[in-house]
Amino acid sequence: MKRADWQNRLQAAASRENRNPLSRFALRRAARVIGGYNIQAADAARRAAVGEEVNKQSATGRDDEIRGLTVDRAAANEGDMETGARSDGHTYSTNGLRRIHSNGSLQYKTLGGGWVNEGAVIEGHRRWGRDHYAQQAALSYEMRKALAEDDCEDLGTRYNQLAEGVWGMTDTEALGAWNGASYENQNQHLEYKYTNSTNGQMDTQDRRRGFVDEVYEKKGSYPVAQMHGSTIKALQTAYVLAGEEGDIDQQQKIAAIAETFMHEISATGDPKTPEGAGAPTGQRMTSTPGAAHVAERVRELAEMTGVFHTAPTGEHANPDNNIPPPAPPRNPTRREQ
Repeated sequence: MKRADWQNRLQAAASRENRNPLSRFALRRAARVIGGYNIQAADAARRAAVGEEVNKQSATGRDDEIRGLTVDRAAANEGDMETGARSDGHTYSTNGLRRIHSNGSLQYKTLGGGWVNEGAVIEGHRRWGRDHYAQQAALSYEMRKALAEDDCEDLGTRYNQLAEGVWGMTDTEALGAWNGASYENQNQHLEYKYTNSTNGQMDTQDRRRGFVDEVYEKKGSYPVAQMHGSTIKALQTAYVLAGEEGDIDQQQKIAAIAETFMHEISATGDPKTPEGAGAPTGQRMTSTPGAAHVAERVRELAEMTGVFHTAPTGEHANPDNNIPPPAPPRNPTRREQ
């Protein structure tokens, strides 16, 4: 076990309420002796160096070995294979995580949804298989590379088995790698900061509240529009679950977030930012400088929260008012949640 792990364990033991003062003092002293005052600085320097190496290699376009590091071959080799066809007429068989092309080449699906050849997977694990800093850098890279919403969701649900089962991380190391990668990608995938790394879900009310509050308190419409569509989808899910939990304040905050994307339509048909209440019913639109898919999710959120056809009231985030926001027109399916 690494010195940093022992230091973390001793510090955690010293923080338990049932410890007497002398035991706490002894445990903290032992943590200092084992860790040393420079251990965090050394860890940070090592992590930065590995991250720079990974980023330089990926910048050359040769990222297949880095991405291959995030493949769990044992899991990918399970499951029945089905036949599929590519647009170029070639066929392949796949189980969703592994595919064999008609020319015999074997590829595996990375954590972020890319496909790499078996040789890249083997070499990636040979080179970085026990380097936890490189593994965190690869995880962060996969978060950036994930495109489809399904791939973003799969990344969260598949991560823990990869980290602990293949990379050999402890619970603490797996959580630390997830937290580090999610902070690096918070401007694109803010939802990962509040995701449970063991199951890929924002599975508690506190997690969802933290996520919504950060968007509400700190993010304007432009930075939110630059995020992935999965972030907006997470707001939709949080809105529905807040309604099921009777958390009207959270629903109103999400409605206020949706309101920041709303614009009036002038007599000439040009959008303009609303100034106060009074926009005619039906004469409003969502406007976002983000990707087309993000714009679609933003409009869905505006319709779901009831602000699409309603003039702003300024009461969306007032926990004391007694006017609940409109109920969503539908609940997301289990897959969408």
